[in-house]
Amino acid sequence: MRHPSSFAAALLFATSCTVDVSTDGVGGANSEAITVTVGPLDGVVSVGVGGALEPGAGGTSSAGAGGTSAAARQFAYIETNDAKGNAVIGFERSADGSLQAMRAGPKKTGGAGLSFVDPKRDGPLDADQPLALSADGKFLFAVNAGSDTVAVLRVEADGSLMDVAGSPFPSNGRNPMSLGVRGDTLYVVNKAIDGTEPPNLSVFAVTSSGQLLSVDGTYALPLGTSPTSAYVVPGRDLVLSAGYFDGSRAFDPRQIDSLTADEKGGLRPVAGSPWPLPEDTSMILPSPIPVARSVTTHPIESVLYVGWPTREQIGVYTFDLNGALTHVGTTHTAGGGVGALVVEEQGHWLYALDPSSASVSTFDLFDPTFPIQKDILQLKRPGGVEFVGTDGQPTLTSQPYQLSFDEEESHLYVLSQRETTSPEEPFGNWLHTLVVLGGGGLAEPADPIDLGEIGVSPSARPQGLVIVPRAMPVP
Repeated sequence: MRHPSSFAAALLFATSCTVDVSTDGVGGANSEAITVTVGPLDGVVSVGVGGALEPGAGGTSSAGAGGTSAAARQFAYIETNDAKGNAVIGFERSADGSLQAMRAGPKKTGGAGLSFVDPKRDGPLDADQPLALSADGKFLFAVNAGSDTVAVLRVEADGSLMDVAGSPFPSNGRNPMSLGVRGDTLYVVNKAIDGTEPPNLSVFAVTSSGQLLSVDGTYALPLGTSPTSAYVVPGRDLVLSAGYFDGSRAFDPRQIDSLTADEKGGLRPVAGSPWPLPEDTSMILPSPIPVARSVTTHPIESVLYVGWPTREQIGVYTFDLNGALTHVGTTHTAGGGVGALVVEEQGHWLYALDPSSASVSTFDLFDPTFPIQKDILQLKRPGGVEFVGTDGQPTLTSQPYQLSFDEEESHLYVLSQRETTSPEEPFGNWLHTLVVLGGGGLAEPADPIDLGEIGVSPSARPQGLVIVPRAMPVP
């Protein structure tokens, strides 16, 4: 998603949540320029090399890369998040939008992921943007949530990834799960999922060679919250951190913190922060606990969208020049609990993942402060037999958690995670390719990529999805 630079600096939004392959190198052919597209959400990063791609419908495949000219290459990356050894897997995007796993295989990150927790809780692993690209598109950042580090990989012109000297770097907290980039500053969201210490948003300066240097200004969140994303919005020097409540801890009603970023990236709270969620209007009985998970903004207007999964709603806020929030509306979602959110670059359509129903909802933003649901797409292969989740309700074995557009916004990629620990249902880690239709609708013409076929363990919960729409020369 692209945002106009209508203000002086950049706005960072971070949301909060509480719950719970290994080879070297990702290769491809040479090219002269790299196009990187970073979306506001997570773990999948798309990197384009060369000129613009031809838009068009297409399915997905886990075969080796090929079928794309050197002048129109684009790459996508996801993170395995495997507790036995984390890695980044590369895919090449074909001209029809389909993805093929790159032949070189996974690239080790030098750390461990964080798969299932014991006892299993959905919240601790909910996060947006576990992968992120540097502002100049040269470096890919990847969280190692199970070893408290952040890996930095250099993105080569052919799509391959190389370790930066000193990588991985300490995250300055426990369980880093999300990243945000603002110029040469990297924000790392440390979730601290076991609840024994406060989570935080740590601040790092990124050097020209990709090293991470700790910067003063880390913001500590209260014990009992757990951040899910660090979301940077061009145009403002603000940070929003939304709180996802974990029922195993003491409840903190504060759900959204608004923070300002100084010239070095340090964070301090805005007057009036934090903001609680408004009164519940979901009509769900008993009234659900207030939870804020994912955030995104309108690309033109100063409007913020916040997913409230337990209420099955999207909260709509405006924000002023100082970073103060005003709740202006609430939209119900037909798909169920709200996951990741993204708005297309013209600001016409908002897309929301619905993990509990394994679907994607489309909302009309004719009035940006009043989203109207227009469509819902059921993803293919949501899983086999349902299992009973932590809330005692039947739960799909595969649920979508992250999404991102390609550069042309002709395709939307969705990463689904396997939700069950049952060995009888080893499937559920999928990478979907959706075609964007006229009127904002979506279609999934082909089956998703089965990540298990390319080395992702059934016990892992892969994550990540990002895209950056500008061409950058690679030295």
